[in-house]
Parts: sequence; structure tokens; C-alpha cells
Amino acid sequence: EAHKEVIQLAEKLKAPIAYTYRAKMAIQHDNPYEVGLTGLLGVASAYHAMHDCELLVLLGTDFPYTPFMPVKNKIVQIDIKPENLGRRAKLDLGLCGDVKDTLQALLPLLEVEEDTDFLDLQLEFYQEVKKNLQTYVKDPGKPKEINPEFVASMINDLAAKDAIFTVDTGMCNVWAARYIDGTGMRKMLGSFNHGSMANAMPQAIGAALARPDQQVIAFCGDGGLSMMLGDLMT
Repeated sequence: EAHKEVIQLAEKLKAPIAYTYRAKMAIQHDNPYEVGLTGLLGVASAYHAMHDCELLVLLGTDFPYTPFMPVKNKIVQIDIKPENLGRRAKLDLGLCGDVKDTLQALLPLLEVEEDTDFLDLQLEFYQEVKKNLQTYVKDPGKPKEINPEFVASMINDLAAKDAIFTVDTGMCNVWAARYIDGTGMRKMLGSFNHGSMANAMPQAIGAALARPDQQVIAFCGDGGLSMMLGDLMT
């Protein structure tokens, strides 16, 4: 719900936007400042943007990936849960509040940054990262040996703009993270907290029951699917 305010913040500060896996569907679309996914399944451009910046602003994320968290930057965190403030990193400023409401209050107080050098550098790097990711898509593979990256990219192109995706733990997560684009209407469901197996099939069934008019696509691993064949049969 804070997409508009996040974009306005980036525009005012001339700052790149990296996003977590959970935030991707909500933040990636219509975003000229994006530098990709950060965290365990992230890309190099997002990692370097976080580590090379002077000020890192964490919006509504507890960011559990400690090895990916920079330690020399100034850090500001905004979160609706006070217990999350400063839990993962030393903060220079912590603000407790809804991200949308807090940014609406902060934006009029911020000065406009004119220098775009840092932003331009990070966006250029992100374009190179995207080119590298597409190398896996261009080769569909051999008969009976289809490259999964090619499949994920094709699904992304063919899926509805408001499709609901469910992803099993494992490589299904990686392919969805890197090749399924957020549109502002798509949703992504997974076992993102616990990393438990075989979640995609039951989540897809539940999503289809809850939203019968929307397309539901399940990325099931071989192990996850075999564990849930009973659900599929019934």
C-alpha cells in the first residue's frame, strides 16, 4: 500500500530501491529506481547498493539476512512493530509506525537531492545483472532437459497480470524470485518464515478456493509434490 510513497522517497533522495522477496510483488512494478532483490536469493546489484550507500533506509522489513546487512552505513528503520527496531542492526534512527503514514509525514520535511551519480551507477549495474540472468533464459535446453529458468520466464510472460503464485521451498523459490515479475496485482505465497516443504500445493488449493476468478500457479518441487499427491488426488 506504500508503493507510491516509496517511489516518492526514492525520487526525492535520488536513491535506488532494493526489495525483499516478500516485498517484490508490491514494490517492483512501475519502479524506475529498482535495483533488484536483496537477501539470500538476491542479486549483486541490490547487495552493492545496500553496502555502497551512505544511508540505508529499511522500510517495513526486519531483514533477517544478517550476513547481507552492511555495518558501516548509517541506518534508519521504519516498522510498525517496535520490537523490530534495531533487532538486526545498529540504528541511527528508528521510527515506529505504518510505512505509508510515516513516509507521508516525512516526505515534506526532506530536501530534494540533485546529484544522481550514485543512483545512475547502481541502475547501470542492475542492467548488467539482468542481462546475465537472461543468459539462462535464452537457452531452452535440450529435449527432455528443459532449463528451469526458461520455463519460469515463459510462465512469467504467459501468466495473468493478477495471477497468484505459490512456491515450494528450494530451487522453486530461486526461479520465482528471479523470473516472476511483480505487476502490482500479482501475489506470491511461500513458506518464507519456516522454509517447510510441500507448501505450494495446499497453498494453491486454498488460493483457488479463496479467489476462484484469479489464475493460480504452483511451483512445486518433486519432493513437495510427491508429499502432497493425496491432496492433488482429492
